Amino acid sequence: MSINLTNKQYAFANPVDLGIWQALQEVKDTLDSEGIGATIPTSPINLYVSTTGNDSNNGRTLGTAFRTVKRAVIESEKVVNGYFRTIINVDTGDYSNEEYLCFSISRNISRDGFHPLLIKSISNTATDVILPSIAVFGGTLDLASVTVKDAAGTIFGLVAANSGGVDAKNLITLNTQLPLYAYNHGWLLIENLHVKDSTIPEVSAVCWADRLSSVGIYGTMQNTNSTGPRYRADGLSIVYTNGQGENYLPGTTAGTVSNGGVYA
Repeated sequence: MSINLTNKQYAFANPVDLGIWQALQEVKDTLDSEGIGATIPTSPINLYVSTTGNDSNNGRTLGTAFRTVKRAVIESEKVVNGYFRTIINVDTGDYSNEEYLCFSISRNISRDGFHPLLIKSISNTATDVILPSIAVFGGTLDLASVTVKDAAGTIFGLVAANSGGVDAKNLITLNTQLPLYAYNHGWLLIENLHVKDSTIPEVSAVCWADRLSSVGIYGTMQNTNSTGPRYRADGLSIVYTNGQGENYLPGTTAGTVSNGGVYA
């Protein structure tokens, strides 16, 4: 018994082994039909989004970019693999009129040592790219130099829950009542935060950790036209600033802790 896989002939004495290789051939055929190919990637997979793009494109270059971030996210679910991360490169523009982005990523790390999915601005300038609200329910998402705006009435900016997490660098939150929220074992790690044009009610906070969750935040903090409590830590959760003090976070009123919560 034999089978051909990528133009190579293999012989099998065991029908079980043959069945395994036939299954692999079916996987390869599926990948080929999607234009992905069955070879193991040797570098990160890059996808592109632009306001001049088209969701019928393949998204593999800026010239063939997708139009929406959601379309790139769907494509990333096809190509995210166990070896190298997928990077969604977003060109300058406002994408906040899209539906909020919801992730449930199957892994926390890829074999090249990075988190499996990164969304970043091509210009590396956070004000250049405005994304809709983002929620991560499982796995880990990286963000770099983007703005997250609540344009659809979701209230929140960035949420992590159900053991999901977000590692964000150079983040702007815009027009949100709850810029950062981690709950139910979720976690956020934020380096450099700018909270803009947000009226945060007293029952909320710029940074809220609840139900055995954590938010670690460090770097430069900025506040533009935003009011409300700086933090909340509830339900055995922690907001960790490495001892920067109660006025470190953006906001205009004091934070609170309750039910075993800690601000440190």
